[in-house]
Amino acid sequence: IEINSKKASKGNALRELAKKLNIKEDEVMIFGDQKNDISMFDIADFYKVAMGNAVSEIKERANYVTKTNNEDGIAYALRRLVFDE
Repeated sequence: IEINSKKASKGNALRELAKKLNIKEDEVMIFGDQKNDISMFDIADFYKVAMGNAVSEIKERANYVTKTNNEDGIAYALRRLVFDE
């Protein structure tokens, strides 16, 4: 169970962090797999990577679907999308 303020979300937090670090939203890559990640996946300019084991709501919003958590999906996606391996 997760209990949060109605105003708190991962999307809002990352948007504010990027702003404070002077990072453009289209330079942010996010990873997610569960419904609590939807607020990040709803930010239009973020590059969205869904884990292979993600719920359908996340996969539908993703720019890219990687391998599962158990298959090192984040490392796999970074090698493909950032380092062009």
